[in-house]
Amino acid sequence: MKKSGIIVILILLIAIPSFAHKTPFPPPDSPYQTVNDYVFALKEKNFNRAYQYITKRFAGNLTEENWVFWMSLADETSGWELLEFKILKVNVAEDIALVISRGSMETIEGQMLMIGNYLLKKKKSEWKIDGKDIRELITIPENEDESDIYGQGDK
Repeated sequence: MKKSGIIVILILLIAIPSFAHKTPFPPPDSPYQTVNDYVFALKEKNFNRAYQYITKRFAGNLTEENWVFWMSLADETSGWELLEFKILKVNVAEDIALVISRGSMETIEGQMLMIGNYLLKKKKSEWKIDGKDIRELITIPENEDESDIYGQGDK
């Protein structure tokens, strides 16, 4: 009985650390976290918070108040909703970084799949987005007759 109890304890001591090991989160101030927080602030329509993750140059030299106003206006007219967002790769070289992402969003035109490239600069020990390039891969139109998507509609 004592021998089996010791064996169980040894097995638990070996097994528990492997179950407890989790992938570490990126540091709070990393290019990965900056882009992730920026995108989710936009998703939540929290433009004041999103402004905190960008450089003044990226904001078009607008004050926070003016940038938030224009972002709110653009949001009202575009009617988009983020469906999925994932960071694929992060490259860092001293005080500059490139973050590559993919995502999908619902727009008034349909569902859009896209790839995003975010350029970040480190300013005063904080990573800020200084540029972005979003490429639309495909838009799946909202259409009652899905056969049109495959070129089979209205024969």
